[in-house]
Amino acid sequence: MTSTETFRVSAASCDRFRRLSMHDLFLHVQEISARDVEAAGITRKETLDQGLLWIVARMSARMERPICYDETVTIETHAGKSRHVLFPRHCEIRDEQGNVIFRSCALWVLMDQKTRKTIVPSEHGIAIAGEDQEGDLPWLMKIPEVTGTSETFLHNASYSELDLNGHVSNLSYYRWIDDLFSEDDHREEYCSSL
Repeated sequence: MTSTETFRVSAASCDRFRRLSMHDLFLHVQEISARDVEAAGITRKETLDQGLLWIVARMSARMERPICYDETVTIETHAGKSRHVLFPRHCEIRDEQGNVIFRSCALWVLMDQKTRKTIVPSEHGIAIAGEDQEGDLPWLMKIPEVTGTSETFLHNASYSELDLNGHVSNLSYYRWIDDLFSEDDHREEYCSSL
């Protein structure tokens, strides 16, 4: 199953250089992903209302160019082939000319709300039929080791950064990443891979 939606980039979703912010970009990715899962028949009755939480465990993405203010783009998502407790989810964004300008692959897992442990979906009657497709971004099982110099950033999460699962939303991390770079960095460059 594939879900497709079109959206226009609003001013409220942009940074000061008229580019779609990473936070809002990945918000669109997550929202279409959630709607696609619900369209496949796995609603919050089977998950959230049963104390099961969808968690993004890994995410990788590639962007060919920034997505800009007032641009109309089409976002498409499909489930990849599930692996035991991992649900790969692929997204692609195309511009009005049909050019692919963004690809991502997220590994989703289901977690028990009380124990905060990953659950085996089949034990709860949850299965997502998906298949890997040509052109999908490979999924990232292991986070690559960082080499070279690094800096530590300490941030105390505020209430507004918590999601309905009761933990820091992965969307907050995209804002934190943006804030690590100067205005000049943002003026000259954009995030082409993550």
